[in-house]
Amino acid sequence: VSIPLGLHDNLPVAISLLAKHGSDGFLLNLVETLHNTLKEELQRMS
Repeated sequence: VSIPLGLHDNLPVAISLLAKHGSDGFLLNLVETLHNTLKEELQRMS
């Protein structure tokens, strides 16, 4: 899963998350938690 984070010096920044075979549920839960946490942090910073 690749998560775009925005731009730095006009270049795209993203993180990629990988999980071992059979861990799709774990990976998707992690991505959802990370997304919600980052969204909350950005709202606090605004």
